[in-house]
Amino acid sequence: MAKAKESLVALVQSDHALTVRASVCAKNLADLPFIAMASKAKVVRSVIDQYLELAGVFCTGFLPIWMS
Repeated sequence: MAKAKESLVALVQSDHALTVRASVCAKNLADLPFIAMASKAKVVRSVIDQYLELAGVFCTGFLPIWMS
């Protein structure tokens, strides 16, 4: 069975250095703060964690957000 390919989106400030790129890879995100998704988005968070891990990027500075 073929794996589906989905795009992930990185949100950065309009004046951030990454905004001039058409796309970025996981390594480009390595030293940036990561805002963790709410516990309601466990599947999406799991996919992102796996993607980063496979790319050798390990986030340490998680900033959690919560949805009510």
